[in-house]
Amino acid sequence: MIPEAGEVNNMEDRIPPNRFDFIGDILLIGEQLRIQMHKGGLISDRRYHLRTYNCCFMGSETVDWLVNRGHATDRNTAVILMRLLQDNYILHHVVDDHQFKDEMLFYRFRKDDGTFPWHKDGAIFLKAQRICNRVKKDANVLHQEYQCDGQTFYNVFMGSDLVDWMVSNGEATSREDAHRTCREFLENDIIKHVTNDHHFKDLTLLYQFKHNFSSTGKLMDLLKTRKRESSTGDSTRTDSESSADSIPINIRRQNSDCSYNDNDTFRTSLRSSNSPPSSQPLKSVLLCKLTADEIEDPESRFIKKTIHVMSDPVGFGFVVRGNSPTYVQTVDPDGPAAHAGLKIRQYLYSVNGTNVLRKGHQDVAKLVLDSLEVDGYMILEVLTHSHEVIS
Repeated sequence: MIPEAGEVNNMEDRIPPNRFDFIGDILLIGEQLRIQMHKGGLISDRRYHLRTYNCCFMGSETVDWLVNRGHATDRNTAVILMRLLQDNYILHHVVDDHQFKDEMLFYRFRKDDGTFPWHKDGAIFLKAQRICNRVKKDANVLHQEYQCDGQTFYNVFMGSDLVDWMVSNGEATSREDAHRTCREFLENDIIKHVTNDHHFKDLTLLYQFKHNFSSTGKLMDLLKTRKRESSTGDSTRTDSESSADSIPINIRRQNSDCSYNDNDTFRTSLRSSNSPPSSQPLKSVLLCKLTADEIEDPESRFIKKTIHVMSDPVGFGFVVRGNSPTYVQTVDPDGPAAHAGLKIRQYLYSVNGTNVLRKGHQDVAKLVLDSLEVDGYMILEVLTHSHEVIS
């Protein structure tokens, strides 16, 4: 059974699946690159046509630097890697008109202009990065070598020691706050128990950070991570499933600014009408793909919420994706769905009373569009992971 909002029960400890291998490397290497480019003088205020663009860098100049510094083997690879950062909201074109190109175009890191999407998962990872780098300087907390029951563990810490340190060093307001934060670290695959036998506990149990936050990675390392993710993360999916999942559906009226592709699905289009549409589907916002059975597992910690949405003249203003279960890929921040409380990464459980958890995005979109054409009113039941619910 799935608990309703406000009725989340205490569940038995469960070690969750890997979630952060890829997004963690993206955030970490992206931030390291931003710092290096600042130190290297590539990021500065630049003028073009009597307008000043603050804190930006030039595409072609950056490609030169990436190749010379060993971040990419050639110019084409450098462009591919920078687009990977762009796809994951690390950087963007200064007026959002272009993908990253090896040209005299200006780009900016989102952390430098305040547009970085501080979703909870990213905030958790960056907080862990800060804590890890600080803890490594304290030999009383982090043990480079530790003997226990005849085994030797390296770079480990005790749960209770980390809780003590976080409270003493202002990273938590209380032991309960520190304990809750560390459980989030473990649930997001940032730390782990040395033998994977325990969730995080404020006890003398040994844990390790899974990421080497202090190491300076190369942009090229993201290709290795992506290859590793591709070979392990989706090995059970067929080519037809991958193809079907790759096309998002935008829930808009049929006479609005959208078009059908060969598979009779809407292309995503949250741009203004005079902006060229993207030829590539948006990268999935999911950090980890789940099946309907996994979502309905009593230990999955998903919370069900009912949302009532009344359309505007354009539509409901959100994009769905997924070959089952269907999830929210994009929400127009000024649209009716956003105002009603719909958020990205929520799974759709029902549409106007019809259970859709095991339906693909095309079937779900038809149900939504039916309600759009009838009276413009829709009742959605959505599932949100408890980690993303802001109390």
